Parts: sequence; structure tokens; C-alpha cells
Amino acid sequence: MNASILQAVSPVLTTSPSRPWNLPGAEQAFEGGRRALRAGFHVHARTIFQALLPHEPQHPEVRLLLARTAFAQGDVAEAEALLDGFDRRQASTPAVLVLRAECAFQRGDAKNGLSYTFRCVEAFPHDLPSRFLMARLQWLGGQESEAEVQFLSMAGSSETGARACAWAVLCGWRQGQMPEVAELFESLRDDDAASEGLREFGHHAFDLPWIPSERVDPAARSGFADVWNDLFHRDQASTLATPSFSGGRILV
Repeated sequence: MNASILQAVSPVLTTSPSRPWNLPGAEQAFEGGRRALRAGFHVHARTIFQALLPHEPQHPEVRLLLARTAFAQGDVAEAEALLDGFDRRQASTPAVLVLRAECAFQRGDAKNGLSYTFRCVEAFPHDLPSRFLMARLQWLGGQESEAEVQFLSMAGSSETGARACAWAVLCGWRQGQMPEVAELFESLRDDDAASEGLREFGHHAFDLPWIPSERVDPAARSGFADVWNDLFHRDQASTLATPSFSGGRILV
């Protein structure tokens, strides 16, 4: 549910040493918010990004992560309203297009979701979040083997690696390759709510050993575990052109 890509080098919205922060400690607070979002502590992340937003206009990544936090909390309308605040140049960056696509898919608007996705992938073919979205769409379209190859190719990335690893593990489990993905499963991050959710699902579904991490929000972790459960038991009966989003989300 998401997309991004528009030139050989994509202008991703990330922090930059060339753009100083206005508030003392703002950069550290931003990184704390990023960690909180990854760990599923959405209220904490939202508080940080909302406090920074009016003071750091030169850092569009603050608006982007506030929008992504709203999206993670299920408030698609707020996420889209925040995305509307980007200027024309920023609105065409991969990170924004990907979230636009995810919002469209979450609203059930597959046509616009796919439009944003393909626009992104065609324009920024090397952008990792765009590739990660496309791989999830491939998986939903029944192209599990192709998607697994893509997930594995992104597993070492600091940007998408944690969740790409989790998806690769899911692909292996669905194909009965438990031993083959055991090492990958053991390497999952314990500060990522989606990864911990997969551990929780694996524990209940396959009796795999699991010690809950204290670094993620338990409610967010269990929510992801439910999503992984739906995805694992999902029947593949759609095509990439018209992916079915029933029986699970691809927002993991």
C-alpha cells in the first residue's frame, strides 16, 4: 500500500547535516521519535513530532514521520492532510509517494494506490521503500517466490531491512522452509514492533522459543502478530494488477 521512485538518485526525506536544527536537542528528540515509531510507541512518537513540527520547517522529515505515525494509529485522513502540507517538490519524493500509496490502499482505493506505486517505482527504481512496497504487492498478487527474492535483497538495509527480513521469514514459513529461515528469524530486531510481532506469532503458531522484548509496545507487537497470522493463512487468489487486500494488510 505504498510507493516511490523518480530519478537515478532519489531525494529521500532524511535528516541532513547541512540543515541545522533550530531547537536545542531537536535532532536527538527526532531520533527518539523515530525509534518510538519503530517500536510501536505511537503516542510518544506523535508527541515528539508534533512538538518539533512548527519549529523545524527546514526538516520535512518531521512532517513525514508525523504523517506516518498518524497512519500507524489508523488515522488515514490526518496522515493525508499532513502530506498535503508538502510543497510540489517534496510531494514528489519517494517517501511521500510511498505513504500516499499506503493511505490509498488503506482506504480501499486500489486504483490510486497502484498509480502512486507504479509512478514511484518507475521514477525511483533503486529506492528501497519503493521496492519494499512493490515486493509486498507482488506477494499479495500471488508472486510469492519473486517477492521473497526482493525481501532477501533488502534484508541488509538499515532503512527497510528489519521488516524485509520479517517478510522473508514469513515467505519461508509459508513454503515449509522452517530450517532455511531459522537463522534469519533469530536475527530479527527486538526494537521493531513488527519483527517482535512475528516472533510472537511464531511462538504461538509453531512453539518457537520467544522472550518478549521490553523495547517495543506490547499492544503494537500483538497487533502485528495478528496481522502476521492473517497473512500466513491468506489464500493467494489475485493478480498484481488487481491485488486482493482481504485476509490481511500489507502495512507491516
